[in-house]
Amino acid sequence: MSQEWLLPEEFTDNDFEDYVSALLQVSRMFVERNVKMDNTLELDVIVTELSQNESPSTTIVEVKSGDWGLEDVFKLKGWMDFIGVNKGLFIYSTRRKKEISEEVKRRFMELGVQLRCLPQTLSEFEKAIQILCNEEHVTVDEKDVKIWMITQRIERKLMNFLSSLRKHPGKKSSLLENFKAISSNTNEHAELLHEYYRMIKDKVFFLNENFEKLKELCRECQKGKYRVSEQCVSDHSKNQSEKTGGIPEELFERTFYDCEFNILQISTYIEHMARLSILKTAVGLMLCKNWKDSYEDDESIPKSFYGGLCTLENESYSFLYPVFWQWFLLVFGGFILRDRENEEFEILSKKTKVPVEGIRKALEVYDRFFPKFYGSEPKPWFVDLSNELKLVSLFSCVFQGVGVYYRTLLYGKPGDVKSLGISDRRTLDYLEKCYHLAETVFNSKD
Repeated sequence: MSQEWLLPEEFTDNDFEDYVSALLQVSRMFVERNVKMDNTLELDVIVTELSQNESPSTTIVEVKSGDWGLEDVFKLKGWMDFIGVNKGLFIYSTRRKKEISEEVKRRFMELGVQLRCLPQTLSEFEKAIQILCNEEHVTVDEKDVKIWMITQRIERKLMNFLSSLRKHPGKKSSLLENFKAISSNTNEHAELLHEYYRMIKDKVFFLNENFEKLKELCRECQKGKYRVSEQCVSDHSKNQSEKTGGIPEELFERTFYDCEFNILQISTYIEHMARLSILKTAVGLMLCKNWKDSYEDDESIPKSFYGGLCTLENESYSFLYPVFWQWFLLVFGGFILRDRENEEFEILSKKTKVPVEGIRKALEVYDRFFPKFYGSEPKPWFVDLSNELKLVSLFSCVFQGVGVYYRTLLYGKPGDVKSLGISDRRTLDYLEKCYHLAETVFNSKD
């Protein structure tokens, strides 16, 4: 039976913030959300525009679905000055529309802050994207706006659940009812994941230079912190394998074949977000002139990163890779349906601007920056699960489930995995398990 995942028709609070973020994502921007400093400053949305042969351009976006005043706009300007960003965007909804004179808007524009009033209903998304981009002829697909809102809701629910595991491990919730503890140290593992997630999301953002950001991310990698999944299973038996990323094989099968909802579904998501952060930072560094001068003789950054950067420098569309991987992981679920590979590549190209002939190189970038080995043999990140499915290894089944739902919107009936026409029974069974896990998180009441 097909079933579309429902979003509210009118957006308030978190949903309006998700909506604005989704509109920015479909505009092919790299989007980060809810970045905090010492629990005293929180940035709703940060948008990075990556263009060939230009330094990255960052915009801080403040989103207000409820009451607001001009003091909130001045506060945004203060944050911009404090952080050293010269572009700001203040978004408010028609539900709380205020009469702002053109003179006031002009003065704020001179200060680098643009004010935009957006309709807060999904049915008006075309009007909203035109206002947001300040262009009359912007066209986007409603399915893409919806899927980004779904992804962002799932991200928020997972992080809220992680916070609950840290602070109130016994607190009842609909997600906890589906959660399978893999050890007695769940709250300690949740604290570890939270600390690492906030480092890659918050601490790194507030460093001034891309080179310093990359060094900080690499420092944590060299400490082994980016392999947080291994730390979450450190008290298990040592029946582990390089093939399973250091995870005991029986637990690996439960997690990545049976799609059990356990802490590894969160840890592997965070690990891939760390890799995405490294990729985005590396591309930002590469786009700056004379980046090799900063890099010279610095042993804190792995040689594979230097080689990866040199390769990126020679690839025409490498500046698009961070946006490509954000789409590929969080919307496409990190997998490709092999029988539809040409069609999948064309859609990815349309969404990210990476040309079809450049998709394979974009998919190989993980192997250059984060090489994996079986003994001395290199192992690719992008692997065949079956004759019909190719995927990024060690990625959360929750977001693979988002990718499954997206395919039902593209190729079949919304929410009907069987309508995708997968002929291999095991592949179909796996995709259905991923789908139901993502659906459970999306519909949870936490």
